[in-house]
Amino acid sequence: MPGLGASGSALLRQSPAPVRCFDCGVQSLTRDGYRRELTTTGYRYRCPACEERRSRRDAEQLRIITIAFPIVGLAATALSWFFQPFLLPPSLIILKASLPLVCQPILVVAHELAHAVVARALGVRVFSITVGVGRPWFQGRFLGTRVRVNILPFTGVTRLGHVRKRGLRLRHWLSVAAGPMAHVLFILAMFAIWRESIGITAGGVGPDGDSWMPILFSLAGLFTLLNVVMLIGNLVPHISYSGGRPQPSDGLQLLRAPFMSQTQLDHLLATSFVFESADLQRESRYAEARACVEAGLKIWPAFATLRLDLGSILMIQGEFVAAGQAFRLALGLPENPSSLVAILESYLALSELAIGSAESLDEADRLSRQALAATGWNASAKVVRGAVLVERARHSEGAVLLREAFDGAGSLSSEMRATLQCYTAIALHPEAGDIAAQRLETARKEWPACPFLARAAQATTPHGAPTAS
Repeated sequence: MPGLGASGSALLRQSPAPVRCFDCGVQSLTRDGYRRELTTTGYRYRCPACEERRSRRDAEQLRIITIAFPIVGLAATALSWFFQPFLLPPSLIILKASLPLVCQPILVVAHELAHAVVARALGVRVFSITVGVGRPWFQGRFLGTRVRVNILPFTGVTRLGHVRKRGLRLRHWLSVAAGPMAHVLFILAMFAIWRESIGITAGGVGPDGDSWMPILFSLAGLFTLLNVVMLIGNLVPHISYSGGRPQPSDGLQLLRAPFMSQTQLDHLLATSFVFESADLQRESRYAEARACVEAGLKIWPAFATLRLDLGSILMIQGEFVAAGQAFRLALGLPENPSSLVAILESYLALSELAIGSAESLDEADRLSRQALAATGWNASAKVVRGAVLVERARHSEGAVLLREAFDGAGSLSSEMRATLQCYTAIALHPEAGDIAAQRLETARKEWPACPFLARAAQATTPHGAPTAS
């Protein structure tokens, strides 16, 4: 196959010196997605994979505090009514410390619902609302919107899809501003309640002579302060790394919205097709997802993410040559970010690997090597490069990359997960034993049309041996 992706290759050639993750040590030619931190000795970088692992680790540690503090605070407060004044001060401190842990999830839900309600009122599609990090606690649909609540609901993301060009900047600005405005309304409501309640007490004593009113005022003040903190945190322009993925704050989006270029506005509109296609693919409605993406490409033929999505659907449907053409067209588009170039090269290498000819394998070797060099942390790049190495009979090298890819398997597409299972079974044969059959069954569920199932089944049979196609 002829070499391609001239603009993508040029981007990689012009990239700065490799950046090394200070956590895992992996090197990449692109800094896209890396988190930069200032230290006394200069800047250091953490790759997206390590940032995601750190987020999961922090989430697990925070879960213990989340469960323990409210329980201890409420129990100590209940006991304090029987043993005043001995337990009242420490119990009140614990209760105050627990208040943010209890109230923040409520405020996060209110924040995200404000985004969704205002967006819908303005004719913007609301594709999904995600609250929290960690493992999912609830998943479902509400009024046509996919809702997911994770075990630690302290952050949130609402996915919006714009479908109309007229007034796009204003609708986008108002949809984003609705989240912070929810906190403003909470603050104003608490202030109004506080003013109305001033006349209830005299000298800080309730109507029956009890001292509960000062406690309620204190807790209400903390609730108001929490809203102020969340409001400021949302309005300060910055990039956060929730789950290892860069996410602009509401404040940054509000500043950018009035100055968005026509290209950025087109991308905002085209993203609606990407989100809709993703929803259809989750329900295995691939024909409808393909039609959705093709409709988007008729309007925005130069949107690389749509072509990537089309190629992925064609892969799922077993049309590997057509998928490769979609990836090649995306690589040839101008101004692709270097990280997107690497993703496209990984998927193009996967399509070449699926075709299975010697010429295609050489092309897959070249593309997967480039993709891994550009984004050494990326699980998809590791899967494809590991699969190519196994196909080249370099099993030990391939097995290392495939094992590393399992750490990021949750972020992989279904075709990448199936490829990972198939080539791990080949690489670890015969040590894998019965596990190989389980891996192939998992791969079959992930991707029924996976072309690597037959190769893996042949290689892992008692009389089979791994061979390069």
